[in-house]
Amino acid sequence: MMITKNSYLHELYPGVIEAGIPLPTHWNPKDKYQYLGLSLSNLRVHYKACFSAVNEFLNNKFLVEFHSGAGKTHKDAAAVRSNCPIPAACGLYYFEVKIINKGRDGYIGIGLSQSSVCLNRLPGWDKFSYGYHGDDGNSFCSSGSGSPYGPTFTTGDVIGCGVHLMKKTCFYTKNGRHLGIAFTDLPGELYPTVGLQTPGEVVEVNFGQQPFEYDIMEEIKQVRYEVFLNIRQTTLPKKKVEFMNSIISAFLVQEALAGTAKSFNSVTYQTNKEPQESVENRQRIRMLLLEGQVEVACEMIDRCYPELLSNNMQLAFELKVRQFIELFLSIDLAALGEDLHAGSFGSLPSLSSPNSPPHCSPSRDSPTPVVMKSPSRTPPSKMGSGSLFASPKGSPVREKSPAAAAPLSPFADNAEECGNSEDSSRNGCEMDSCENGCVENGGGNAEPETVAEESTGKCSGNGAGIDDVYDDMEDFDGDQLEPEDFSDSEAEYAPDLFYRVEQLVVFGRKLNQFAMRMEDQQLMDEKNKQLLLSAFSLIAYSNVKSCPAAYLLKPEQREPLANAVNSAILEYLGHPQTSALQMLVSHARHLHEEMLKANLPGASIVDPMRMLEFKADAYRGHV
Repeated sequence: MMITKNSYLHELYPGVIEAGIPLPTHWNPKDKYQYLGLSLSNLRVHYKACFSAVNEFLNNKFLVEFHSGAGKTHKDAAAVRSNCPIPAACGLYYFEVKIINKGRDGYIGIGLSQSSVCLNRLPGWDKFSYGYHGDDGNSFCSSGSGSPYGPTFTTGDVIGCGVHLMKKTCFYTKNGRHLGIAFTDLPGELYPTVGLQTPGEVVEVNFGQQPFEYDIMEEIKQVRYEVFLNIRQTTLPKKKVEFMNSIISAFLVQEALAGTAKSFNSVTYQTNKEPQESVENRQRIRMLLLEGQVEVACEMIDRCYPELLSNNMQLAFELKVRQFIELFLSIDLAALGEDLHAGSFGSLPSLSSPNSPPHCSPSRDSPTPVVMKSPSRTPPSKMGSGSLFASPKGSPVREKSPAAAAPLSPFADNAEECGNSEDSSRNGCEMDSCENGCVENGGGNAEPETVAEESTGKCSGNGAGIDDVYDDMEDFDGDQLEPEDFSDSEAEYAPDLFYRVEQLVVFGRKLNQFAMRMEDQQLMDEKNKQLLLSAFSLIAYSNVKSCPAAYLLKPEQREPLANAVNSAILEYLGHPQTSALQMLVSHARHLHEEMLKANLPGASIVDPMRMLEFKADAYRGHV
């Protein structure tokens, strides 16, 4: 049986599944006695007619004697083991067996055994073998003599067997009811085992391929809670308490949790190595990035940490790409209404033709999108004019000929570095551009590496049709559309939308030129190229939510960048980028992985990451 992370087994034994430790999934056809047959993907066991060979020759012929009265003595017993032993790392393991048919006498045994135990016996009769038998309800603990334990079982009953690997105990259930502890002081390396003895007996096992009759999850939660409580109640020496307080304080400071760190330090008598003002600055920058205010965050970085971005082009590039995405998000398509998406106005933000196939960038043969007249007013802007991260203002200057066009793909073979800009940033990292946002001294007339495949509605290749997208942007002409061409709702929104799209186009050009500079310095690896192309491809889709790059629009995509900026600032200030607490957690995770590899009892339960996700009172019965 294929075990997936979405299976019922993963809910029961998450650490074991994730570590790739094998679990019993079926009966082993190579580890059974000959009197038994298997079916239903080796999950069902039936007792078949047995025979014995007479080891003698008569007139040079081998004689075989068939028994018609099978199942009358213990010599007719037969057992089968699972395909692998129970992993000790599970902590608590459970399986169930349904009695399909009790057969003639119902001599059925359910239990555990090691691999060395004879299979011509019912489980429990030999050393390192344990079983609960249906004909008398007795439990057998490595002995031919049974002890009273529970009720008998017959056709239709479901018998469960649970093994507590840490306490080394075993219990049984019948039809979802707990019968109590049957065995104690169990050895390791035990296999689920069933034994049959008389004709007609049929049983079927459930190793977790479907939910159990008994609610074993509640029992597993209780075991987890006991382990968690035991760890929580451990008393640390005074020196270790002081050490823990110091690394917690350092972690709060590193994560720029200024207020929390200040409150924590006031009750634990800790002091910060970094000034409180610096911590608050990092906190403010982090919050701005998490809110999508990339431009404001970058202005604050330039002000508080000069030359940080000019000396870290990789980080500057990631910030620019994120700023482009945030500009794209500012084009509020929801304000247009769903009914406008099929019309000409709805095609503007995506720059795709209404006739284009869905989820595809427009091809050169697609009809030119209808465009609006540039608004006479310019909405107020908080954007600066000299910063690397200042958003563009005004209209992009349109090139008069293809030869004058700037290369639009940073990865085209004939792409040339843009000329020097008159307007440069104080940190030396300004992209080459004119004051009005146009790109100067562009070279080449690069052909796009990719065109839309209209038959499939998908884009192929590495280029993602970026040149096509910008060509469509260049087609904007204020004389093509008059206000009377719009409905009242469209006309009201048109000026602001045009301005935002115009911003996006010009800023995209600046970002493209910055990427070309990184390419010249061999800083544009495949990851960066894919990030840039994914961001640019957003404007090629009429339904951006279903495009391959839609994940970039999710708010959680801001967090990795905010973390990267925080780490860069810490490095700039000469502080370690990784706190002692993070290193300890990493060490604990590594130890946990080693525990799983060693198959230590209960290793799956003491997962440090899962234990950090909940409180003790929430752990019990709710996790």
